[in-house]
Order: sequence, then structure tokens, then C-alpha cells
Amino acid sequence: MVQQDDGLERRRAARYGRLVDDDPNLSLELSALPPAEFASASKRVTEALALLAKAAPELADELHALVREIILADSVGHTSFGASSFQLWGALLLKLKADATRIEIAESLAHEGARALLFGFGMGKPLVENHEHERYTSPLRGDPRPMDGVVHATYVVARMHYAVTRMLDSGLLTEEEATGDSMPTDWPLLRRTRNGREPVRLP
Repeated sequence: MVQQDDGLERRRAARYGRLVDDDPNLSLELSALPPAEFASASKRVTEALALLAKAAPELADELHALVREIILADSVGHTSFGASSFQLWGALLLKLKADATRIEIAESLAHEGARALLFGFGMGKPLVENHEHERYTSPLRGDPRPMDGVVHATYVVARMHYAVTRMLDSGLLTEEEATGDSMPTDWPLLRRTRNGREPVRLP
């Protein structure tokens, strides 16, 4: 794990930011984390990876095969985000909330790992034949999206649900984690009842 510009030449860091910021609605302005925040974020990502390795080893193995570099960054105006792109295949960027739990981080890693897999399948090309200007309802975004984006989002939702379910069934979570008090709340489609078994309902 590296900071957005820690161990990277400035031009390389700028190139990373430019290539991953391919959504005009996000406008990511990436910067490095202060040393103490980087140390905390790095420790929590390591804990999340360890949880995935035990709860869903097949996902962890896939992530290790696809992702060679996790870049921890800051971005003004964004509480948290995960980002990846085909142009940076093998790398993913994360900005963590200050109180992000290991489950939330593991979920984000599963999310970006799924995107990396789809980028590999597509080899830089869309996975569908729909025209790029056509727009459809997406399970993750409020704004209409191209069908390729809908396919990516649907697959990613399923992969995130699978990862969370495996963690719930692993017996590795604390009582607080397993009952839902620290389950991810950023993704309404994955919210759980107290017993952790509420089904996902797509809009």
C-alpha cells in the first residue's frame, strides 16, 4: 500500500489521478494523506484483507491476483471513495472514512476487485453492444447510466453482497459487527436486518 504520492514521482502521481478520474461528476482532486492518517488507513486495510482471506479466501485470492497496488489517498469534498479504471488496471485508489470498519473496507475491496475483473474481461471495451449514448436505470446510481455501467454495477452489487454474506457466515465477526451496528450503511441495497438476512432488492 502506498500513499497517493508517497514513493511515486510527482508526475506519476499526477498521471494516476488523471487516469482514474474519468467521471466528470466526481471531479476527484487527489492528495496525500498526513502520515498518521496513512498509518491508520494502512493498518485498517491490512485488517480488512486479513478478514477477507479467512472469510472469503476465493475473493481474497482473486483480489491479490488482480490488484498489485492499493493507493491510499485524500480528496477534497469526498468523505470516502474507491476508484479504479482500465487505464490503471492492477491499481485501485481508496479514501477511507475516519471511522470505516474492517467490514466496510473489505466491502470496498470486493467492489473494486469486481471492477478490476470486469475491466480484464472487457480488455478496455464495453461488455455489451448497446449504444454508449443509451441510458438506463442503475442499481447503484440515481442518474441514468449506459448499459455497460449498469452491467458493471449489477455485477459489483452481487459481489459485494456475496462478500458481506461470507463475512456474516464466517463466525469471525464480533457480536456488534454481526448484529449490524457496524455493518456498512453507505450502500442501501446491502443494509441488513438485525439478524443479517435482509434480501437485496434492486429498484
